[in-house]
Amino acid sequence: MDSESTLSGKPGAVRSAIALAAGFARRKSVLVFGNNILMAAIRLVSSVILTRLLDVKSFGIMGFLTTINIIFVQMTDLGFFSYVVRQANETEEMLDEIWTLRLLRSVVITGVIIALSPILAAYVQQPDLVPAIMVSSLVVIIDGCSSMSFATAAKRGQIARISLLDLIPAISQVALAILLALYLRSYWALVWAMVLSGVVRAVISYVMFEKTRRNWRWSAPRAKDVWRYGRYVAGSTLLFLLITQADKVAFSRYMGLQLFATYVLAYNIANVMQLFTGSYGDRIVYPEFCRAYNEDPAMLAQVYYRCGWTIRMGYMFLCGGFVACAPLIIHTLYDARYHGADVFLGLLAMTAVFRLSIIIASQAILSTHDARRLLYLNIVRAVTFAIGLTVGFLTFGAIGMVYGLVAVEIVAQLYCWVVLAQMRILSVVKEAMFLFVALGGYGLGLAVNAVGMRLIG
Repeated sequence: MDSESTLSGKPGAVRSAIALAAGFARRKSVLVFGNNILMAAIRLVSSVILTRLLDVKSFGIMGFLTTINIIFVQMTDLGFFSYVVRQANETEEMLDEIWTLRLLRSVVITGVIIALSPILAAYVQQPDLVPAIMVSSLVVIIDGCSSMSFATAAKRGQIARISLLDLIPAISQVALAILLALYLRSYWALVWAMVLSGVVRAVISYVMFEKTRRNWRWSAPRAKDVWRYGRYVAGSTLLFLLITQADKVAFSRYMGLQLFATYVLAYNIANVMQLFTGSYGDRIVYPEFCRAYNEDPAMLAQVYYRCGWTIRMGYMFLCGGFVACAPLIIHTLYDARYHGADVFLGLLAMTAVFRLSIIIASQAILSTHDARRLLYLNIVRAVTFAIGLTVGFLTFGAIGMVYGLVAVEIVAQLYCWVVLAQMRILSVVKEAMFLFVALGGYGLGLAVNAVGMRLIG
């Protein structure tokens, strides 16, 4: 039986089917985990080299440009990925229709960003950034031209190919950024590297997968169906956008691009863990949960903790150590200009501790086709963030907004536990085990950090 098999519906085969699904998940988890280790290494090597070739402000500018694209893309997210994955039977016509909708969205987003570029540049008091904002927005339309393999391959369990779809553009972006930085010595090296790597990703999204050719096919009924499904996803995403991007929007304005660059550096390092949670949730957990729920809703509770148990425990241990070793990481890899990033990194790493558990719970909820609960989750997060942002800023200044991010994840975790209990999935013992493992990693990390900081003086 291959990785695309579904769970058997025969009562006598339930136990073996669950074990088989868990076995597949473990193998796929190794691929995702290994891919993210490589991505992390690429990011670190890139940042270490580029921080020595470019000035600090360049990274603040790049962080601002990236944030703009993320905000406009997420504001219009209708859940195309989950819409395709949850379909029991996908057809070429359906994929063409979704591809068309996705491309139209990308064209509109790019046009809006270009039109607003003078206003966006004025927001950070950098009018000379207008051309860079326009050029960087091309990434959005380039991505819209890519194939639907990001969803169909995940549904079919083609994790190795999806991993390469991430890895090859990442390597090309780093190589291009370094080469261009040697020549240009400005933030334009980062901008053009991002755009060109987007082209690489779009091309290989067709080359690496079968039956990827898409045709323009507009369908009003399909658009309405996507909207009916995606309206809760869109609402949830807008709130999630507020939570995850408000700090960067505020920092880019009130910190100045110089200090904002240190925050971006810390965010990019911490985001390595966040990228793993996203790819693990989308490519491993969600398809497995959908298969289990579609076969028999009662099986979801049985699969929930068995799916990738070892990976989840390892992740929690690493996150605990990550929090403790934040000063050592920054002081070892970067020169004194960036040492202030260690506080940011420690706090951002704390949010990663809870993120995987929240992602997995969210995927379980989404697999039951109940997107409203995800909307409620992000309402809770948004309210918590607003309160945490205000109290944190008034108490601690700008860094208080990062404290607010930590509070958001803690409250979101509590909400997820309540929902899982209502779904008869929650295991208090197993959730406690995750937290104790994270504490163990934190304890070991403190020792490593103390020794390391002493050695580097």
